[in-house]
Amino acid sequence: MRADDSKQVLMPGMLGYVLSGQTRRWSFPAPANAAGLGRFEAMINRDVQPLDVVSTP
Repeated sequence: MRADDSKQVLMPGMLGYVLSGQTRRWSFPAPANAAGLGRFEAMINRDVQPLDVVSTP
């Protein structure tokens, strides 16, 4: 979400799945303007949740 609460879709559709009791990470390139997007959210099981974002080189 941007600072003005508008949303920008980064990756449409399902990125994958996780079996019960397991964890999973997905990597995808950040858009050039990612620093100005504010916070990130993910829809998990039809529920929107805040997303922890880690930057890696």
